[in-house]
Amino acid sequence: MRPPRLNPLYVTRPIAPDSEIFTKSTNDIFDRGIYSNFGTVEQSLSARIKERYGCDKVLLFNNGTIALLTALLSLPVKRGTFITSPFTFPATVHCIKLAGFDVKFVDVDKQTLNIDPREIAKACDENTVGILAVHVYGNPCDTEAIQAICQERGLFEIYDAAHCFDVFEGGQSVFSKGAISVASLHATKLMHTGEGGALFFSDAGLMQQARQAMNFGIQGEDHIGGLGLNGKMSEINAATGLAVLPRVNQEIAIRKKIHDSYMAALREIEGLRFPVFREGVVRNHQYFPVMIENTKGATRNAVWSALRARNIYARKYFYPLLSDCEPYVSESDRYAYPVAAEASQSALCLPIHSEVTPDDVREIADVIKGLATKEI
Repeated sequence: MRPPRLNPLYVTRPIAPDSEIFTKSTNDIFDRGIYSNFGTVEQSLSARIKERYGCDKVLLFNNGTIALLTALLSLPVKRGTFITSPFTFPATVHCIKLAGFDVKFVDVDKQTLNIDPREIAKACDENTVGILAVHVYGNPCDTEAIQAICQERGLFEIYDAAHCFDVFEGGQSVFSKGAISVASLHATKLMHTGEGGALFFSDAGLMQQARQAMNFGIQGEDHIGGLGLNGKMSEINAATGLAVLPRVNQEIAIRKKIHDSYMAALREIEGLRFPVFREGVVRNHQYFPVMIENTKGATRNAVWSALRARNIYARKYFYPLLSDCEPYVSESDRYAYPVAAEASQSALCLPIHSEVTPDDVREIADVIKGLATKEI
């Protein structure tokens, strides 16, 4: 095996903006002297995204966390419980609490790692007001089952779709599901604006409430209609997005090839497992997750450490399980989510982006194979 690399290989790398598009947009910004407040560039990026997904109800934000918090603050109910999964990024659950709601965790499905609708149905009670489901790794939840539960019980159906830019199922964008879907446009995501986020709505009334809430509660020049915060996307971030967007399709194609190379190198290793995507899902290859479970010497942590020693930055995504974390452990039954707990201990996301080479894939696969066949 070759010696450790000098330059680190990260789990992801932002798409570099097209410099010509970015320069033109920023020059226009400087000429106009308008840097925020629903400016011309932000409006242009919003129009491109609406056109891409055939959706006319979209708001762009300064980041995905503020987008999700705004979505929850915009709901007509102000207290109650949201059901979600502990196998997610902290922002998902923090926003529920920051918006004034209670959290109830339920377990995930072993095959998809998404929230299990059967567990949702069992957990609903008179205090439940909504479901906040996460499309983990860009793998769509069972939205039909979740929608049925929400319609039967009158619950708000909201999706954390942070990983889902250009993910489609049944010919429809995953962003079209639920009352509200939340996208992240952070630099670590496939499509990014440096920092940013977006909300996609099926309900015009909720969108209007969110637009007010993302702009300090302002309704017109001389009227404050309610509480709000500053969630607006800046013109510079929107310019970044306009310059990144034309390169997304090419990046997905590159990542698809890297995904296929990983699968060819790893699929025969005993004890490895990969999340199952339903037939008909068009993936974006935002991440390459592998579940390292029943190997001889290749525990998840052992693989992580061996790769880190070679300056390769795989990620324990998602670890720790949120039900084990200080803000939530007192209200959680840490033994009630065995599938999520196992996933948190076994999931590892490997580097996947346009700078990952075939040699990198072979090196990573060799590390895993070497540990997996090691007698202990």
